[in-house]
Amino acid sequence: MNQVVEAAEQVSPAVFSLSIDRCSTWKKPRILWCGPSLTPPPLTRLVTTLEQALAGYGFPPEKRRYTPHVTLARKILPEERGENRPLAHAVHWPVKDFVLVGSGGQGPGPRYRVLKKWAADS
Repeated sequence: MNQVVEAAEQVSPAVFSLSIDRCSTWKKPRILWCGPSLTPPPLTRLVTTLEQALAGYGFPPEKRRYTPHVTLARKILPEERGENRPLAHAVHWPVKDFVLVGSGGQGPGPRYRVLKKWAADS
C-alpha cells in the first residue's frame, strides 16, 4: 500500500464538477450504475497521471476504458437492465479531493473504507 500512497502523492488534481446524468447497466456483472455522459477533462488527467505514477512502481495500467460511475445495485434481474438512460435530474457533484479506498469486510457485498485523502488544487 505504501507504493500506492507514494504514487497518489504525485498527483495534483484540479477541483471540478462531475455531472451524473445517465443510468445504465453492465450485463455480465449485473450492475446498475449512474455516471456522467462526458468525463470532465480534469478527471481524465487525474486518472492518467495516477496510472503513470503507479506504472513507475510496477502496477500495469487498466486495459478497460475508465468509466466514472456510482454503483446503485448488484445482481440485478434481466428485466431490470437498461442501456444509457438519461436521468430526469442530473446530480452535480463538486469534486474537491480524491481518496484511496480499501474494500473488504464481513457481510453481503463489498465494504469500503477511506484509507487516505488528498485535497485537489483550487
